[in-house]
Amino acid sequence: MAGTSGSVWGGCCQIHTLWVDGPHRGHGLARERMAEAEATARRRGCRLVMCPTYDVLTSGFYDRLGYQTVGIIEDCPAGTTTRWYRKDL
Repeated sequence: MAGTSGSVWGGCCQIHTLWVDGPHRGHGLARERMAEAEATARRRGCRLVMCPTYDVLTSGFYDRLGYQTVGIIEDCPAGTTTRWYRKDL
């Protein structure tokens, strides 16, 4: 139904993938997965979480969770924006 993949290195946690199956979207599963990822990162001594994503897929999701945009590449891939986010723990 939903999953998260990431890595921890040098006091940072990088979220590689956050995925929720279509029929299960809109029920808080992505929020729950991110809360668990942040809790795991804290337990492992991380000071921040970062993740690259695409505006076409996330439409402000990370902003609503308190993440800050720290990098942008417009029209990459074509028609959307690649955005890097970070959140201090």
